Amino acid sequence: MNIEYPEFRAWDKEEKVMCKVGIISFDDGGCLLIGNSMTETQIQGNFVVSIPPEMNKGHFCKFEDIELMEYIGLRDKNYTKIFEGDILRDRNGNIGQVWYNPSAGRFYVDSSQGCELDIKHSFEAEIIGNIHQNAELLEV
Repeated sequence: MNIEYPEFRAWDKEEKVMCKVGIISFDDGGCLLIGNSMTETQIQGNFVVSIPPEMNKGHFCKFEDIELMEYIGLRDKNYTKIFEGDILRDRNGNIGQVWYNPSAGRFYVDSSQGCELDIKHSFEAEIIGNIHQNAELLEV
């Protein structure tokens, strides 16, 4: 059985870059961000199980200086991991942003056309950007 651990990336609001999250520290109120590297890392609980070589290039950011985005556990048609904040295009050309709905306890894709795309068919969708670097993709 292949277990996937919670994984996060973060938008560094000051540097305006998407970063891999190395360590989340609730005691210190922030995260160690690893450059703009999106290499595979296993995170178990709040701590990294295996630290990638890029760790020495990382920097610590307070939670208020970043936006954390969780890997939703699904991949697109190119086998790329889908995170909160990603912008997807489905097989019909509809475009939407991945959101987490805390009251429903699930992720969904809200389309710029005003409809909800079916996240269960993510293997037929393609990531075309993210809300921080490509917000114009959501403009109608």
